[in-house]
Amino acid sequence: MAAVIDQYTSEKIRILGLLLTLIVIVHHASNLQFAPAGGPAGWVHWTQGIFHYGLRALTVPFFFVVSAWFLCAKPDFAASWPGEVRKRVRSLLLPFLAWSAFWIAVLVVAQSIPALAARMGRAPITLADVPRLLVIDIIPHPLWYLRDLFVLTLAAPAIVWLMRRDWGMVAYFLVATVLLYSTSSMQVREVGDLFAFGTGVALALRQPNFITPPAATRAMLYVIVGALLALNVWWVGRYGFESPVILHSAAMIGVPATWLLYDDARRWLHRPWLLAASEYAILLYICHEPLVTFVRKALLVVFGTSSVGLTATWLATIVAVIGGLVLTTVVAARWLPGTLALVTGGRSGRAVPESGKAAAQAA
Repeated sequence: MAAVIDQYTSEKIRILGLLLTLIVIVHHASNLQFAPAGGPAGWVHWTQGIFHYGLRALTVPFFFVVSAWFLCAKPDFAASWPGEVRKRVRSLLLPFLAWSAFWIAVLVVAQSIPALAARMGRAPITLADVPRLLVIDIIPHPLWYLRDLFVLTLAAPAIVWLMRRDWGMVAYFLVATVLLYSTSSMQVREVGDLFAFGTGVALALRQPNFITPPAATRAMLYVIVGALLALNVWWVGRYGFESPVILHSAAMIGVPATWLLYDDARRWLHRPWLLAASEYAILLYICHEPLVTFVRKALLVVFGTSSVGLTATWLATIVAVIGGLVLTTVVAARWLPGTLALVTGGRSGRAVPESGKAAAQAA
């Protein structure tokens, strides 16, 4: 039950991590909320919506499953857990606190400049706000993943204890599923954490032998996932809010479907250049917000909020943020390697937070 995987699987995780990270950025770059009264044109809604209301459902659950697997797939979990917690203080907790504190400082400085204060879109930050903004209502909001993963790492012994018992596993997933489907908003992320993390723990402990389904079954699976994601995009356009039930169901089926789809598309996806590009994924994930928000606001002033303007802003934001962060990573790796290692938790060359390498343990 050691956390050792073959080279192909390791590279698969890294490339999938990169692709899913890019989907996260495309999702956050969406500007549909800035459309004029009456909403955006249908083609704009669907172009951005398939990422914003659809594919994003497959991203972070995948990260949680992989992270939990590497944490718990150890020959002796009880003996290795204290060391894993120490590793994750560096790889999760310190980057989380560092980036959260950095953006608090940036906003405090910006709010002290009259010309910028009015554009910040939030009340002035006071000393009393700092603890909340540092840990809970964080400004770089995608970092909730690092925070929650660290908390779940601390809770892992209890989860493992349950998962080793059949009744405990049934009880855990029953509670996790009820919580998942009873929440009224996809933004109540913690309920999704429990289900995805628990799935990774269960896979690590039980080590099931999966048989790849026939091609026809896989094709049907892909169609079902695509239909659920498209249904949620349509739902938002029709009712003005998304359906967590549809999106959670798409994620449950979509994460294993994504794993299978990679193998079916390996001739196009399993490429050396994508593997090399996966080195940038961790910094892209950690640093893209609130940078995306700032860039989008500036570009909306330039392009406007017409259908064409929204689309131009969306695409330009994606290119500017990804290009800028890749360039920053290259420069930092050359001139500030120590700083880069600190702010990425020492994982600047890896594609998925806590994903690991070919025959290595999770770091």
